[in-house]
Amino acid sequence: MSELSPSTVIFFADIAGSTRLYDRLGDSQAHRCIVTTIESLRGLVRQFDGVVIEVVGDQVMAYFNDAEKAAQAASATQRHFENNNILEQRIQIRIGFHYGPVLWDGQHPFGDTINVASRMVGLAGGRQIVTTAITAERFTRGTRSRARPFGQANVKGKAHPFNTLKIEWDDSDSTSLFFHSDKTTPLVKKNLLTLEYKNKAIQLDEQQTFFIIGRGSSCDLVVLSGAASRSHARIECRQGHFIYFDQSSNGSFVMTTGRRANDGMNLLVHHREWVFSGTGWLGLGLPVKESGEEAIRFSVS
Repeated sequence: MSELSPSTVIFFADIAGSTRLYDRLGDSQAHRCIVTTIESLRGLVRQFDGVVIEVVGDQVMAYFNDAEKAAQAASATQRHFENNNILEQRIQIRIGFHYGPVLWDGQHPFGDTINVASRMVGLAGGRQIVTTAITAERFTRGTRSRARPFGQANVKGKAHPFNTLKIEWDDSDSTSLFFHSDKTTPLVKKNLLTLEYKNKAIQLDEQQTFFIIGRGSSCDLVVLSGAASRSHARIECRQGHFIYFDQSSNGSFVMTTGRRANDGMNLLVHHREWVFSGTGWLGLGLPVKESGEEAIRFSVS
């Protein structure tokens, strides 16, 4: 596939937890592992008529002229790494993609579609595939049946949030699957979450379905700590309760304030959920006191 289309699928796949690989294996072995993984990703993209545009660090950017082929490539990629270790290491891949109009500078795309696709991979955790409802309209019926609502996501520069979907690729997953409905069930407003970072305050209510924290420039709250992952954690609102989900390499530390038994202690949240309550602090990759000015203060009211 070589023809450059004005509308196409921009597809991102990156290695979750690559920093942890370097810590565990050392530079040389971790580099070999990442290079081998990238070559596998290249081959899987080509297998489904995709074209690799560029590789930056541990991330592959590609395009497909067919959204169904992109979804097939994404599912095949997750199954491949689920069933095959790389140099005896279990590798997890995060995938996000979006179909839309693209401008081309030679062989390189630019425009809003790239920004939206980048946002989708930022939402995805390891072993997950996230796309937009707009893209899913171009799937076959079979692929649509394996997609389920994943909430709404804001994209910088866009006036309205995107409805997102997670594609289930694991046949052993017993969760019932269903396709997105444009009718969003209203949530009951119970709480307001305030985040304070370096004298900047951000308030979230039930309309903010997804909020991403990390050191990546596309995050809703960019934290400059070297211990933070590019897409460190996401915050969701479910029935009026705010949920913190860590998807980072180094984990998150939560310290609540008050007079309860566990207040003042650092709670490690790593690849799991935690429900916001009261007031306290978040440390990305480091305990709260070690985070210094990079710590985030929170309060629920």
